Amino acid sequence: MEGIPHPIPRIVEEVFGDFKGRRTGLIKALTTGLIFVLRSFTNSGILVY
Repeated sequence: MEGIPHPIPRIVEEVFGDFKGRRTGLIKALTTGLIFVLRSFTNSGILVY
């Protein structure tokens, strides 16, 4: 997976900011995907427990 090369963080605040941004993005992706799947199942009449 190629992307934009990021410079190596040099201070603690940069490392923390990078970690916080990646964590937030991962949580958003997982919860948005879960909500989408659950809605698609309930709209099609399949019960999800």
